[in-house]
Amino acid sequence: MTKVYGKELTAVLLAAGQSRRFGSAKLLHKLANRMPLGLLAAQKLQAVFEQVLVVVNHESAELNQLYQNLGVEVVVNLQADQGLGASLATGIAHSADSEGWLISLADMPFIQTETLQTLATALKHGALIAAPTYEGKRGHPVGFAQALKAELLQLNQDIGASQLLKRYADQLLLLPTQDAGILQDIDTPEDLTRLASLI
Repeated sequence: MTKVYGKELTAVLLAAGQSRRFGSAKLLHKLANRMPLGLLAAQKLQAVFEQVLVVVNHESAELNQLYQNLGVEVVVNLQADQGLGASLATGIAHSADSEGWLISLADMPFIQTETLQTLATALKHGALIAAPTYEGKRGHPVGFAQALKAELLQLNQDIGASQLLKRYADQLLLLPTQDAGILQDIDTPEDLTRLASLI
């Protein structure tokens, strides 16, 4: 797939979690194809976006280096313990000139690149917020337009951007897909076993 989205849009990958439920460094865990879990999500974003920004925590030196080796921009969130909202705000602050952002989670590596492109196209065509659905269920990633920058920068709760999705529910563009990966996140080793067929 050809990269069709340049620096006007930024894909922000949130990779600053603590992996408490997984029991070890989740994003460094190697999948069946020997690819670290956290890198697969980044590679898929790279296939579509020229501008990929990864937010990590200050304890993730090895993961930080792997992302840099991949060629993506990395920013360290020193307040990662405040949750997803703080990491999201950090990513927005470091790409504040973008016309929009696609916010993706590093522990959701099974999302199809076609889904990423569909969401980016929706942002380019004027959507305020865009999210994919699968069998009627809303999933990730979520796209936000530049008009919401000030509100995104204020996020600091572990609920992430869910408050914005509720506030602008009437302007949320839901995009049906055939992509089960938008609902599949990895929290435990059992999740990996159950979802291995999606790799």
